[in-house]
Amino acid sequence: MALQYINPFDNAKSADVLPIKSEHDPGVRLARELASFLKRNPPESFNPRWLYDNNKSLYTRIKRLLGLKQGRGDWEPIISQLDQRWREMWHLKGLNTKKLTLQENVAELRELLIKHNPTLFSPRWIEKTDNRLYRRLVNYRDKEGVVDWGMIVGELEDEWLPRWKHAPPRKKLEDYLPKEQYTDTKEIDDAIKAHNNGLVNLLIAEDFADKEADEFCRALIRLAQKGNKDATERLLDQVMIVVQEWMDEYEDMAVYKNNTRAARDTISRCVYYFESENSTSRFMPYVLKSLRLKAKGMQKQIPKSLDQNLGDSGKNQYDQIGRDPETGEVRIFASAGRSKQRPSY
Repeated sequence: MALQYINPFDNAKSADVLPIKSEHDPGVRLARELASFLKRNPPESFNPRWLYDNNKSLYTRIKRLLGLKQGRGDWEPIISQLDQRWREMWHLKGLNTKKLTLQENVAELRELLIKHNPTLFSPRWIEKTDNRLYRRLVNYRDKEGVVDWGMIVGELEDEWLPRWKHAPPRKKLEDYLPKEQYTDTKEIDDAIKAHNNGLVNLLIAEDFADKEADEFCRALIRLAQKGNKDATERLLDQVMIVVQEWMDEYEDMAVYKNNTRAARDTISRCVYYFESENSTSRFMPYVLKSLRLKAKGMQKQIPKSLDQNLGDSGKNQYDQIGRDPETGEVRIFASAGRSKQRPSY
């Protein structure tokens, strides 16, 4: 049975003469705890839903004390004990918040990073450092309903990318492919013809975020997302020309020189993840930042020559290659001491 809480203000004779409330009154303790929490995590406005999302334990205890069902009912016994500042922020029917754009929220994130200059940052770090900003950022989600941190962090400058630490849920490209796919080369040719200047700018412009180049990319992306599977390949072929230049221009992109398949797979995901209609971001910068984020988790491969000498023995890597007489496998034998004698073909 829920406790019935009697608001001590009900017995006040005037607004200027308030009754003395017991320190042991559970309502007083909860009101003070709520005030303390609001001070540590100041919201733009708050309601029961906000409290549930940010402090479920406190929400549950208040709900039980007041005998509320699903948080609905009269919260006045608790809210009336708060300072005027917090009472004015209380909006039972909804939050009185200004809807900020992605760029405005990212600008706040940038200011937060500059202020604290963390060695590393993650979703958890953002949540602990600025809970209000975190609650706004988690509203940017992909088609599966997962928070699109890649898109959010991708809006930051390159200097912050190495500090980002987050393991997003693994996405399968197949989940984003249209249910029905088709082939229509004329449709693709018409799109390319209509945006031919964009194609030229994509390949030769120094600024790969050129507006016409972006419009060319978006035209093919729309066809790919509609189901024209050849549009993806045509776009990939053009984008990979630019990516080849990035491999020489950016040191961290060099990992793709021996793994172009990983680069093409990442670009394919970008094609289907990209919001071609509503996004204010440009496609090629999005591709670059996605590739650089993925490159962080790839081992740098350094080509080794088989002619390189091994110590003072005069032997090279090629001398260590042979076929295992027992298994028939071609392998590299570490040393003559370990493998008796280099097998021959």
